[in-house]
Amino acid sequence: MSECADGLRAPARVPSPWKAVCSIADKLDVNRETLRLWVRRAETDAGQRPGLTTDERARIRELEREVNELRRANEILKAASAFFSRELDPRVYDTNMFVYGAVKILGAAQRRRR
Repeated sequence: MSECADGLRAPARVPSPWKAVCSIADKLDVNRETLRLWVRRAETDAGQRPGLTTDERARIRELEREVNELRRANEILKAASAFFSRELDPRVYDTNMFVYGAVKILGAAQRRRR
C-alpha cells in the first residue's frame, strides 16, 4: 500500500491491466475476454485508443446497408430497362413476343372490365 497526499492509504497498483480485468470480471461474474473488449471499446470511444468509435461503426454499418439496397435497386432497374428496350426495339420483331404481349394486355383490360 502506498500513501496518498491526504494521508489515506491507496491499494497497491495492479501488476498488469489483464490481472485487473481478471479480478473485476471474477467479481462481476462476467467473462474476462468480454470485459477486456468492453474496456477497449470504452477507451476507443473516449479517444484514449486509436480506432473507430461505436458511433462511427454504427454509421458505417448504416451506410453499407444503404449501398447494398441501392445496388439491388440498380440491378432491378437495369433488368427492367433491358426488358423494355427489347420490347420497344423496332429492329427486333418477334411474332410470339408480340402476340404474347397483346394477349397479356388484352387479358388485363378484360379483367378490369369485370
